[in-house]
Amino acid sequence: MAKKYDVVIVGAGPAGFMAARTAGENGLNVALLEKKKDLTVFNRSCAQTLVSATEPYLGKLAVLNSRDHRIALSPDGFSVKYDGPHKNLYAWWFYSPAGHPIKLGLPEEGRKIGDLARLGIVIDKESLFRNFLDDVKAVSVDIFPGINVERVTGSAEGVKVEGSGRTFEGTYCIAADGVNSGISEMLGMNEHRYYWCNLNIVSYYMSGVDVPDPNMIITSSGYREDGRCLFFMAPRPFEGEYNVQLLSIDPRVNLKKAAEYFMKETFTAPWFKNAKTLRTLSYVCSCYDPIEVPFKDNILLIGDSASTQEIENTGAMLCGWKAGNAVAAAVRERNIKLRVQGIQTYLDWWKTAFCEGYDHEAYMKNWILTFVLTSAEKMAFAFGLLDEPLPGNFNPYTAGKIMGAKMATLTPIIAQERPDIWMDLVRLRWPLKEVYAEVTRLSRAISDGPVAPRKRSPSEAGATRDAWVKSLGRFLREKK
Repeated sequence: MAKKYDVVIVGAGPAGFMAARTAGENGLNVALLEKKKDLTVFNRSCAQTLVSATEPYLGKLAVLNSRDHRIALSPDGFSVKYDGPHKNLYAWWFYSPAGHPIKLGLPEEGRKIGDLARLGIVIDKESLFRNFLDDVKAVSVDIFPGINVERVTGSAEGVKVEGSGRTFEGTYCIAADGVNSGISEMLGMNEHRYYWCNLNIVSYYMSGVDVPDPNMIITSSGYREDGRCLFFMAPRPFEGEYNVQLLSIDPRVNLKKAAEYFMKETFTAPWFKNAKTLRTLSYVCSCYDPIEVPFKDNILLIGDSASTQEIENTGAMLCGWKAGNAVAAAVRERNIKLRVQGIQTYLDWWKTAFCEGYDHEAYMKNWILTFVLTSAEKMAFAFGLLDEPLPGNFNPYTAGKIMGAKMATLTPIIAQERPDIWMDLVRLRWPLKEVYAEVTRLSRAISDGPVAPRKRSPSEAGATRDAWVKSLGRFLREKK
């Protein structure tokens, strides 16, 4: 007779590993399923960072204890072993297409202070996975590599997970199968989620790059003939190596040519004069509204599988820890005939900390600025107004808000000198789904395709344009 587990966990990323370790520490019988044959191999594009060390993310601070080789998420009091390399991040700079940076933090000032000033930390995920694998083995987790899950069925009594010719039964299932979650699709959880776009990424590990500073994240934008793209560069934790990413929400963009543009043509080209590509990775992820109640038929979706795009490594580990404890409590409650409340503790936390705690539309604004400012020249003008350094930040939900708040103080200058740019920026006040409408139409979700956004009628569109013109005219008259 096949062994029945207390919980079957699908996916051995930071969320799945942490859920397995936590459930095992609580004495549960745990099966951990992963489609890769080697659980320690990392084979997709990722910046491999921990956010945030100076501003709470999901209410927690990322702490690296280099002395004892631990990563902790304070103040919950749990930690994981990490004996791999790391590098501190002291700033995040956003460059205009002309090469003018908006500076969130000054890396030279951060280095003077040291670890206490780091905004985030770059790690090596393969080292983290090796440490996690040792941890889950130590708490008697049964590990099943090479399992491609094809079907998950659940009820109030239990769950059956099938894949690669094998069947696993459990009281609960934790789906930690990532941002393109197959289990979410199988359960029909995506049917009522708004689909925004696909985010397409190509990543290069490189050496010999002559960067402005080795302890900061760099972001820039490209206006290409085939569409708009983003450039993202972070240091690798290995000396002299960098992770260079090209990203686009426009499916028409050729990311290989975009890489050539940044490495050979624009202001970043001198950085790559002596660069050597060590490895190339890619990734495509579908962006949806978050799942507000990620639980159905004893199956709990955690981490990226229920978030808008990615919940970051910090958030993934936190989700795994919360989910492992919640399932452990639920199993215990079932066994001693108490009313089962354990799962609800996770759902309440998820709703409060993520769905209500963060505006997922603010996150989606990270990808859309080049569609609002419609030319490289316009972005160069707007960015060029910001010369003073802004507070250091490495939180994807607040970095944009810091820049936006500063830009708002410059509205009088923009409206007076460049009313065309002011008119563009007003589009950020539109319902964001309307700003995304063209991208959403062009994109195709990895699953069944996008949900069509609501189209404004001609009268609605005309009324919006009229309101802009009247508002601008009123503003300019008041300035005279």
